Amino acid sequence: MKFRSWFVCLFTALLIALLCTSWLSQRIYLSLCQCGIFLLAACWLLAACWPPRMLRRNIPFTAPPPLALLAAIPCLGVLQLLAKTAAYPWKTAVSTLDWAALAAAAWLAVQLAGKENFAATFRRLLVAAGVVVSLLGAVHWYTSPGLIFWTWPNPYQLRSTFPILNHSHFAAFLELALAPAAWAALRSPKADLFHTWAAALMVCAVWMTGSRSGSIIVLAELAAVLLLGARLLPAPSFPWRRLLLIAGPAVVLVAGIGSQGIAARFAEPTRDDLRPLFARAALGMIHDRPLTGFGLGSFSTVYPAYEPTDVGLYVEHAHNDWLEWAAEGGLLLPALLLLLALIAIRKATTAPWTLGIAAVLIQAAAEFPLHNPAVATWFFVFIYCNLVAVPEPYPATSYQ
Repeated sequence: MKFRSWFVCLFTALLIALLCTSWLSQRIYLSLCQCGIFLLAACWLLAACWPPRMLRRNIPFTAPPPLALLAAIPCLGVLQLLAKTAAYPWKTAVSTLDWAALAAAAWLAVQLAGKENFAATFRRLLVAAGVVVSLLGAVHWYTSPGLIFWTWPNPYQLRSTFPILNHSHFAAFLELALAPAAWAALRSPKADLFHTWAAALMVCAVWMTGSRSGSIIVLAELAAVLLLGARLLPAPSFPWRRLLLIAGPAVVLVAGIGSQGIAARFAEPTRDDLRPLFARAALGMIHDRPLTGFGLGSFSTVYPAYEPTDVGLYVEHAHNDWLEWAAEGGLLLPALLLLLALIAIRKATTAPWTLGIAAVLIQAAAEFPLHNPAVATWFFVFIYCNLVAVPEPYPATSYQ
């Protein structure tokens, strides 16, 4: 097996391990996965810089400019620690390490996608992971109330998905996997039942588990992929009934099964939505420190000082990733990520399988999916794979 192939296998194994252990609350499991990513990145860097020419020819070193946007974030955390502007230095140090692991994973994705089409391999992996997570999450949601994996008590809520416990983070991961599945079904010259039903299953799983924002986003995302596909794929041979054949299973599953989950969510007793309070506190933090922020990972520490009303809860996140980033890292942090998002989303008009990136970023304005290490790692790897991947030609064969 080639040296590069070993790296692909090991990196894939780390991504799967990160996803499978995302339900564990102990930090050690995340740290082990991060150590593996750092070790792989160090080995690649060493091999790329090694003197023998033959080894260096097969192990390139590339660093496209967009990579600097993500790499700048852990540097920002280091500057906060050196300048002593972090409200809780330990949390800022841990969060800086998390961002560094994300940057290392993105850098590895760039190296692997440089020559061989690792981007296509990763999309297939993402779709397969989406199918497994959809099935596990939906079954776990309905059959394991109050328990994690039918065994351990669930300290957070009555129901949860699996392996991603938070149903909104679960929805964000499926949003990332939905567009590649729908696009694969759409561009296939023949009927592709696997990808058709994979896309339908992902949409249904999000509706079954009651994510309100996710339910709207996945339907809009599926519609956008189908409409873009109808515009991009060869018109003379593209049958419009293919759109119905792909959208049909999703509609059937949502109407028959998924609608019950979202209906139950809306039927729950009304309660005050605390998001405006969290947003008001985050805006207060931004107002006081618009340039330096309070330190990466410090939102939960600073929040009580800006809490407009005591809600009697421990508030860990702002339920808005964009506001939380600005409160922790100053306006520079969301500006860096917004620029990266614009670069990535710009390709969506010609690469519909990347629409999941926009979907996750939209949901990040109402939830905090990118504070989940597994979702964030898969998200940034997907972004950078597509940024450097060789464009794929659209099929010229007739559709059946």
